[in-house]
Amino acid sequence: MDVTAKKSHGRRIGHGYFQRNYQGLTLIELLITLAVLAITISFGVPKISTIAHSNRLAAASNSLSGSLALARSQAITRNQKVIMCKSADGYSCTKKGGWEQGWIVFIDENGNKLREKEENLIRIQAALPNEIQLKLSAYPSARFVTYVASGFAKTNGTFTFCVKNQPQMARALILSKVGRLRKSSTERDGSPLDCS
Repeated sequence: MDVTAKKSHGRRIGHGYFQRNYQGLTLIELLITLAVLAITISFGVPKISTIAHSNRLAAASNSLSGSLALARSQAITRNQKVIMCKSADGYSCTKKGGWEQGWIVFIDENGNKLREKEENLIRIQAALPNEIQLKLSAYPSARFVTYVASGFAKTNGTFTFCVKNQPQMARALILSKVGRLRKSSTERDGSPLDCS
């Protein structure tokens, strides 16, 4: 039989013909593929959100420690008291709310622990992301941190960072009287951090 005489719907290549075979996914194969993809994504999404929360916590912690280091160095350099206090408006200290609303660093020229119009602002920190909570447990006050000209802090305490509904992600910065910070995953006494 002559191959060239045979009719085909394919196209001719060289001396013969070939058949085109169109193949694709059946509906069942497509549904199985989509189900496997959905299951894989459902396991990956919590890990992605955990990584995002962890990155935001690290950024907030770095911002706070940077502000405290700046306040300390400015107190030493200027030979004056420098205050870091929580601030909702980026201009004045507030007694209400947590530290997640933001904070300011300023030179406390008159020693009243409140920022007056003429007192220089050194740093303004905007509010932290919504899912992060930040509180200070400190003596004598949890509203502000005071550094004196020697670089010592008049406040000692623990800044606790929490992610809403994820207490296992809590982190802390512990401030000593000598003005130094250390990172921790527990309270000073080794007890778990309180995110309630």
